[in-house]
Amino acid sequence: MRLSPKTLIAGTVAAAILAVAPAAGATTFATGGSTGMQVLASALAQAYTKSPEKKDHARFTVAGGGSGAGIKGAAAGTFVIGDSSRAPVTTGKSADAKGLQFWPISVEPFVVIVNPANKVSSLTQEQINGIFTGSITNWNQVGGKDCAIKGYTRIAGSGTLATFQTLYLGGAAVASSFSAQGSNGLVRSAVAGNACAVGFVTFAYTVGNTTVKPLAVAGVAPSLANVKAGKFVYAGYQYFVTKGAPTGAIENYIAWARGSSAAKSIISKYALPTNAAMVTS
Repeated sequence: MRLSPKTLIAGTVAAAILAVAPAAGATTFATGGSTGMQVLASALAQAYTKSPEKKDHARFTVAGGGSGAGIKGAAAGTFVIGDSSRAPVTTGKSADAKGLQFWPISVEPFVVIVNPANKVSSLTQEQINGIFTGSITNWNQVGGKDCAIKGYTRIAGSGTLATFQTLYLGGAAVASSFSAQGSNGLVRSAVAGNACAVGFVTFAYTVGNTTVKPLAVAGVAPSLANVKAGKFVYAGYQYFVTKGAPTGAIENYIAWARGSSAAKSIISKYALPTNAAMVTS
């Protein structure tokens, strides 16, 4: 799908804002991919440059582009670390390149969002499925006002989209009437600007933000406490992706992100820390 100039500009500006500026004399490495993970990845990269635990002078830039771009970038060597909001795909025509290592960094809720003007505050999974697959087209069908639903989704290759489909839709496709956006940030902005809108983002895009309203599922709020307690089950891993086993500064950074108390403190603002086992493509 070809993105509009407006979408491309907005995505570029978002990536530039979230990028970690390199310092003179420091070794700088490029990372990027998932926009669902971009807030967290940028916060980690910024903190690492100041960490007393750092064993090298490495700095990391963080770009967006989507999980697909992050995974392909890791495979091609464009990124030393690709960011992904989905697990590796190991079979079929869309399988990821062989030999990639997916390092779980966090477990994060994937959240359905609406405009704050919408009186709906909770939906069942069946209702969410109906809205996003197109069988429910008006908010009055789920307890809201008479307002045609305006849906927003992500472009093909998005890990946020792939995981959302798995968690909420049983793998079904989002209706073609939904407008595809190039980043989580653009989905949030679109929903914030339309009283009848609905979309989905990673939890990080709702933290400290009042422009959109996260929906509960069957009365269970999408909070980190509820994920930890096993009550909110719509959560998935966020990954750092490397081409083969990381070494040197890259290995040090991933070990810091997965094991240090400083990194866990940062991750805990947006997700649950994890040191779950690495998986390969």
